[in-house]
Amino acid sequence: MLGIFSYFRFQLEMLRNTAIDIIKFLFLLILMVIIFTLLQKISQTTAGKKVTKSFNFIESIGSNYELLLGDNVTTNHQTANDWLIFIVFTVMINLILLNLLISVVFNTFDRIQHSMESL
Repeated sequence: MLGIFSYFRFQLEMLRNTAIDIIKFLFLLILMVIIFTLLQKISQTTAGKKVTKSFNFIESIGSNYELLLGDNVTTNHQTANDWLIFIVFTVMINLILLNLLISVVFNTFDRIQHSMESL
């Protein structure tokens, strides 16, 4: 009689393990946004730009998060370092981390499916 819940158990185990793996992925994503925010700050200070307003770390993280979603809020990439940071950030976030997310979810699915088949 309890055999009817085996598929439901598989789904719950899949959701639990995927949530754990997604938390690891979100930590990596947040770390990447913070690293590129710090790189922007370093680029601004080493380029000798006249920054009219002070560097606000929280606003800069917000603008990098908007950049992550596809909104280029700052179009004044004037130095080569600014363009390099912009291109590397968009490539790293959009291509590499998206592939990482897909592989994490498929790896979790494969691991849970294998463990359920062995039962």
